[in-house]
Amino acid sequence: MELKLNSLKRKIYTNCSSEELFFSGFIIFLGRGMWETTMLPLNSLVSQLCLLLSILFICLKIVFFDTYSVSGYIGVIIGFGCTILIYLNSGYLNPFFWILILIGCKDISFEKILKIYLVITVSITILALCAALLGVIENLVYESEGRGVRIAFGSVYVTDFASHFFYMILSYCYLKAENLKAYHFVGIFIIMGLIYYFCKTRLDCVSMILIVFIFGINLWLQRILYDGKGLLIKWQKLWKWLGLVSMPLFAIISFIATIFYHEENRFMVILDKIISGRLSLGKSALDMYLIKLWGQPVEMVGAGGKIQWPFNYFFIDCSYIHISLRYGLVFLLVVLIIYTLCCYKCKHDIYFLFAVMLVSLNCIIAHHILDIAYNPFASVFLAYNIRENN
Repeated sequence: MELKLNSLKRKIYTNCSSEELFFSGFIIFLGRGMWETTMLPLNSLVSQLCLLLSILFICLKIVFFDTYSVSGYIGVIIGFGCTILIYLNSGYLNPFFWILILIGCKDISFEKILKIYLVITVSITILALCAALLGVIENLVYESEGRGVRIAFGSVYVTDFASHFFYMILSYCYLKAENLKAYHFVGIFIIMGLIYYFCKTRLDCVSMILIVFIFGINLWLQRILYDGKGLLIKWQKLWKWLGLVSMPLFAIISFIATIFYHEENRFMVILDKIISGRLSLGKSALDMYLIKLWGQPVEMVGAGGKIQWPFNYFFIDCSYIHISLRYGLVFLLVVLIIYTLCCYKCKHDIYFLFAVMLVSLNCIIAHHILDIAYNPFASVFLAYNIRENN
């Protein structure tokens, strides 16, 4: 048995590398996930085959190439053990795939992960956009009271289309970092303006404005000739603290706002209206379901994939409440701890701290925190980051 295992290892070492195995699985998984957010047809058998191939390639990389300390092996076992318990209690596999990708990223270039993420997501977004405009696939058009016509451009819903652009722009700005120019920010404003005009999506448009604001201030502070007050140093110290606490802080704010939401509180009602009923839906969900350690089945009915608004619409968009209800309190804590550790690991990478804060804020309203087709930033957990010690 041992001879056969050693022979198999030699064949794998000879024919492929750790990076090739990981990216084979990652590209298939990301491509499938991205494809599913569009109206492009996808056969269910092909979809399942993609998942199996992703698991196969990434598991081969983990088993035959990755090495850990004793505590590392314990952490891997605990991570996968948690996902098994979540599946047994809730029936959901999303936590398993998220943990698998994170563990599979060990010793892989984070920069290369983001570049491949951009190539895949931009390509499929353009493909779906062109297919929708040419009439090859359905281009969903919604008419909402007070917001006018909203176009999804080949995505399953208008907010999915806008969210892809927010995460793609954030990833691009992270990669360009100190090489960003004024025309990049102008381009972001143009994209944001077009998305707001055609999609009327407030959250992601505000998030794009914040990208310009935060990255722009950092760029300006780096380039001013006179810095007598040490503004740049103070700015960086602020973000080393803010980035570290941003996700736990916004998770706590989400729970407090939802738990204490009441229809008699005028301020809360106005806020709920601004964010399209997220507080009232979250409150209803917390009243209907108890938060359990290992999650539970929570049936949610969204508005994507069809023009007609479902009469029984019930979807929890807030990532933190969504995770706690479906995947359990333990997994929510795991997610918050992992992101906090990522920020601590990359505390010298101020651009990563910008990204995590913006993702944390966006996920108070959006549910994409675990979806690699939108948010790739947790990948840095075991990947290597060239900016870590700069």
